[in-house]
Amino acid sequence: MPSLKSVVPGVGRPSARPNARAKFDMARQFEQMEDLPVAEIFYRQADKLGHAEAATRLGILLEERDDMADAEQAYRRANKRGDADGAFALAWLLGQRGDISGAQDAYRRAERRGHPAAAGHRQMLVQN
Repeated sequence: MPSLKSVVPGVGRPSARPNARAKFDMARQFEQMEDLPVAEIFYRQADKLGHAEAATRLGILLEERDDMADAEQAYRRANKRGDADGAFALAWLLGQRGDISGAQDAYRRAERRGHPAAAGHRQMLVQN
């Protein structure tokens, strides 16, 4: 397998500036190519630079491999940064764990941020 330095121009050069959006875009490309280990590297880098959607996508990758504790932390970072999908994912995870109050709060945040499914999911929590 080639190294990141040979695949991605600028990686590893001292003059390469951290750019959260560029790292996020690279992560998405690797995720679409189903190279999840490399996608995770770039999502982590973008997340460390404060990219909200990168934190959400990282959480999804972590959740898919059953690393629920780290997924929750990633969703919390995304939520704190204002990401609607991050708030929704956090709400879903909290609801599955039985933290109904926490899930409702997170669904409300997702709804305020415009997530299309948040209101319906919050209502389902209330009805059950």
